Amino acid sequence: MCIAIYKPVGAKMPTYKTFETSFDNNPDGAGYMFAKNGKVHIEKGLMTFTDFKKSLSKTIKSLGGKKSASKIPMVFHFRITTQGGVKPELTHPFAFSNNYDDMKKLSCDVDIAIAHNGIISATSSNADDHNDTMEFIKDIAYPLMNSHDKSLDVHYLLDKFLHGNKVVFLHGNGKVDMYGDWKENKGVFYSNETYKEKTFKTWSSYSSYYNDLYGYGYGRYYQDSKEDKEKTNKREIGKLAIMSMWQEDDLIANGDTWCDECGSEVYVDYDDELGCWVGTCMSCGKQYYIDDDVIDRVYGAEDYEFNN
Repeated sequence: MCIAIYKPVGAKMPTYKTFETSFDNNPDGAGYMFAKNGKVHIEKGLMTFTDFKKSLSKTIKSLGGKKSASKIPMVFHFRITTQGGVKPELTHPFAFSNNYDDMKKLSCDVDIAIAHNGIISATSSNADDHNDTMEFIKDIAYPLMNSHDKSLDVHYLLDKFLHGNKVVFLHGNGKVDMYGDWKENKGVFYSNETYKEKTFKTWSSYSSYYNDLYGYGYGRYYQDSKEDKEKTNKREIGKLAIMSMWQEDDLIANGDTWCDECGSEVYVDYDDELGCWVGTCMSCGKQYYIDDDVIDRVYGAEDYEFNN
């Protein structure tokens, strides 16, 4: 899941309570960046909320306090591991470079830096020394943005490639390039709503499917609580969004579908507790009820039983 938070120039800093909730919901390490004096400064690899708070408090003090900090653009990121494991050097933001060693630096000044929320399927792999964001920077974004072909519409190409992933580029001069559908609250932009207390619930069966597919470790974070399990039954199907007809048509056509909330890819799995097929968006958490007939027409019942 992860969450990226962009505080523009003039916006008040989110509260530490907001940051703590973001960390609790995305607990695999944090980082932040800000633009000042023509450079982007990165601090990351903060693996506990105490580390994050201590680092940010020190930074705000060095900037002259909260009032002064409000005058510069800042980006914060809280990670959930999708690839490469829980490692300080794989936390966001990343230096914009074609070298993984540059991206892994925990404290540095660079010309451009990037934070990302989502999963970029085309650059996902089983690598243990980098993640999909880093591969996207090295193999896609860096070559495009440094191309000598001036006819390329780089923003358009990156937007199409990211397909709904939330990405923010911060430049040393304070310029910001944002991709995906961000949510604004009191002048601050959030890539999803995991900054709110306990607003998301994902299904343990979905975690199992995702682990089987990519080998990632989502299951350890999103097991339903005892109270949730007692409340969860087939009647809760009514709380799931009904997938729109065009999405079902797309699912029937090629086995893929996309979240109508944020545009990211929806992964489909059978939920044993609900007794139905559920599609879950890993970017914003929205879930969909998918009719058995649709699944049968697309995959055939035997081919799509990942967890049985």
